[in-house]
Amino acid sequence: MTGRHTKVSESMKSYAVEKFSRLERHNDLATRAEVVLNIENDQRHIAEMIAHTKVGGPVVGKAEHTDMYAAIDLLVEKMDHQLTKHKEKVKVERKHASIRAAGARPETPGAGEAAPGEGGAER
Repeated sequence: MTGRHTKVSESMKSYAVEKFSRLERHNDLATRAEVVLNIENDQRHIAEMIAHTKVGGPVVGKAEHTDMYAAIDLLVEKMDHQLTKHKEKVKVERKHASIRAAGARPETPGAGEAAPGEGGAER
């Protein structure tokens, strides 16, 4: 967690860590997160996060508000939604990949034919 144009206080850091712990339910997906807290013109408080994932590219979120704590709350909601969407996308891609792999396998020779003496016409 870094601050741009501001120093991140301990209370702000502990608040952010507490809120971002909500994203831990996606722990099988996200491996690392970078958070940047930025204040511009003493009025715009911006919270940005880059969550690096095991599969797919990074998930990026940005929220802006007049209060830093509110910006953190907005960012957590956005990132939760994006990580959930990303997780569902990965599940669908894996499902389609397994279906394609199963359909591409060659059939075993003679799988559709009856063995001699089984149900065929007798001579």
